[in-house]
Amino acid sequence: MESKVNWLWRSAVVLLLSALLPGPFIAAQESVKQTNETGSAEISLRKTIGAREYKGKIIEGDEREVRSGDTLWHILVREKGLAGERFKEYFVLIRGLNPQLTTPEALRVGDKIFIPLKPNEVLALQAASAPAESAEKVPMGQGKIQDYTVKPGEHLYQILRTQLGVLDVKKLWQYFALVKDLNPQRNNWDVIEKGETIRLPAAGGEFEKEALALKAPRAVTPVTTPVASGAEPVTVETQVAMIPPAPPKPAAARPAIGLDYAQRLSARENFALIGMVAESLGNEVQRSGEEVVAIKDGAIRLDKNRFPVVYNRVLDQRVILDGENNIPESVRPNLKQASVNTPVVSVANSTTVQEAVGQLLARLGYQPLPAERPVVIQEAGVSFEAKGQWAVMAPQQSNKPQEIIVINLVDGSGEIPEELRTHLAAKGLHLKNVEIGEPAARAEESEKQTPLPPGRQIKALPTEKSELVDALLNAYQVAFGVKDTLAADLHSGLKAEISADRTFELRGRKTALFFRAIDPAIKAALETKQGMKAIELDFTALKSREIAAKLLVELGEKSTYKEHRFAAAKGSLQDRLVMTAAGFLLPGRSLFVTDREIPLRFQPIFFEKGLDIVYFQ
Repeated sequence: MESKVNWLWRSAVVLLLSALLPGPFIAAQESVKQTNETGSAEISLRKTIGAREYKGKIIEGDEREVRSGDTLWHILVREKGLAGERFKEYFVLIRGLNPQLTTPEALRVGDKIFIPLKPNEVLALQAASAPAESAEKVPMGQGKIQDYTVKPGEHLYQILRTQLGVLDVKKLWQYFALVKDLNPQRNNWDVIEKGETIRLPAAGGEFEKEALALKAPRAVTPVTTPVASGAEPVTVETQVAMIPPAPPKPAAARPAIGLDYAQRLSARENFALIGMVAESLGNEVQRSGEEVVAIKDGAIRLDKNRFPVVYNRVLDQRVILDGENNIPESVRPNLKQASVNTPVVSVANSTTVQEAVGQLLARLGYQPLPAERPVVIQEAGVSFEAKGQWAVMAPQQSNKPQEIIVINLVDGSGEIPEELRTHLAAKGLHLKNVEIGEPAARAEESEKQTPLPPGRQIKALPTEKSELVDALLNAYQVAFGVKDTLAADLHSGLKAEISADRTFELRGRKTALFFRAIDPAIKAALETKQGMKAIELDFTALKSREIAAKLLVELGEKSTYKEHRFAAAKGSLQDRLVMTAAGFLLPGRSLFVTDREIPLRFQPIFFEKGLDIVYFQ
């Protein structure tokens, strides 16, 4: 009898609601019904219907508030059930629909994200319109879209300036966002390689004008969209804007994620990132189940969904992550006791990711190294300097040398050659990257391999000093004479004859090389009265390095013998792993001249930069 009354009461409430709110109620029913019938992985209506304009079309969706630990991958793939292999396409779509998110790869707690109800349908519309765009490609300045082949040394902002004539900084940002939308397959614009093809809007074309109009900020405008047949329309607000983040300065080509990145991130808003760093070091992050910690007067039970536990299996060490500072201060000492040894990392409002990870590593037994000093590994004639957001010494283990670990946050574009990474690890330096870009983009980047430039060589200059001089003159295509006798007018009626070891024309002036010191009066006479340039290379006093340095200066080179720095990694890691080698860097001749040994495994770093290696003794 009681269940029958409850059923009648619920039926009455449903009829009353349907009478008072016919439009939205029916719309919600139809949305749920459609989702259940199709069984597809589309997003069903949960709150209120909204709409935003995207590439000239009105897209229906709803807003989702970002919670602690959320990422776009978690929201779209794990929570909404969308296909992981299409994540990169969803990422581009969400970025276009949410221009207020300057860093969609790192969400902020409390932000609102607009998510389309049927993202796959939106992507299908885009795919259907792509052939039409391709068919209308014409030469620059006469139509909608063009393909452009990147030339050596070019970057995107340079291309926008030279090819499209965009000089205004604000317009550069708009064009940058437009080009990103035209090339959704790319996720890294810091480096573009020679020969790559990118799509550009044709300068002055109608497509360019329309697209830029969509990229420019607009006022919030009301949009009326039907919800269901026979129902009253729902008025929503649509923000049509695409304000890209401030671009990096082309000259500096700085990576998207600098060394101070973790210092600028709130630990609470990026709580999941702390666990990602722990996992990169081989620790387990337990996020489900219950942790029971026995203490003196009983036990403390923690829900690991709210208080994740980082576990180092080798050291049998556990650390509790308190993401909202909820564990009372009076309880923490009980957990830290030697008999319990389960310390807590508590995250306050002001705690940064840099600080939280530092505390976690310390509690796991890692010893911090000075952040301002790079870790240096020396081998033969080269050395490597590594730096990152965190540098630590691993916990001491019996019968094993203590290892150094450098941890970097990267955006997916950072790449260290695997052979180099393995070799440095064998030397005791382990480089760990925590990638915070989308997985699909990271996979593509890791598959890219830059082939070595063809024709790069290892050369050697002669060991004999006179032959060293001749080899350098030949390298600069300077024709020279040997053992020419020169006459110098010392005074009226007084001449001196002297043998020059090498003579040649250099920049329109006759030059004489002497492999010894000569009389100052004779040298002055040659230069003032005969108009020659006399160069002394005293073989008895100068070493080969000094002879080469002096001669290179005379040949017009500004390079001196010193330590030169070369990026040993790519993308956002270029400034994190640097190789140093001593020698003369001659970029105009594509040469690196050195008297230090360059191990074979490191020579490709020079070749990739278009340099031959030339040895001298």
